Amino acid sequence: MTYIRISDIFKPPVGDINVYRGITSNDGSYMRPASTEVTMARLSDFLQRFRPAVVPGAAAPSAVPADYAADRSPELDVVFSALAEVRSACAAERSRAEQRAEEIREQARVQAAVVISAARRAAATEKARASAAALREADEESRAATRAAERAASDVRARAEARMPDEVARIVAQVKALAGDPS
Repeated sequence: MTYIRISDIFKPPVGDINVYRGITSNDGSYMRPASTEVTMARLSDFLQRFRPAVVPGAAAPSAVPADYAADRSPELDVVFSALAEVRSACAAERSRAEQRAEEIREQARVQAAVVISAARRAAATEKARASAAALREADEESRAATRAAERAASDVRARAEARMPDEVARIVAQVKALAGDPS
């Protein structure tokens, strides 16, 4: 990679003050002044090199500027009149498009209302169906609980009936013993 020094690009003309405020000799070589003060060139010094020395072009006789707008007016009237027809056609087309868009929006509103109505009916039907299913499930659970309770009660009765004769005999024996009857 090669590096380019600013001093290689920016060389002042012979005898001019360069970037370091030193003086160049007639052959273009740099001569450092007695002082070692180093300062940068100002931007205006750099830009001065690019300013033109004279105004470009030949000298012209004095005259009144031509009125080009007046010359173009008749030529452009035809174009503008054709554009007026195009503008009116565009306005008519835009109006038709806006009417069609409004018709489409109205159709969409009607379709949305139909869909919403059908959805509400379907929701009501589904709600009734879900409610009926929940009631059936609750009834089934209730019947199952009732059957389980009846079985448990039947088991209790059967055990009570099976234990009853022995308990009656035991209690009768205790009562007789308390009464003093040895039989």
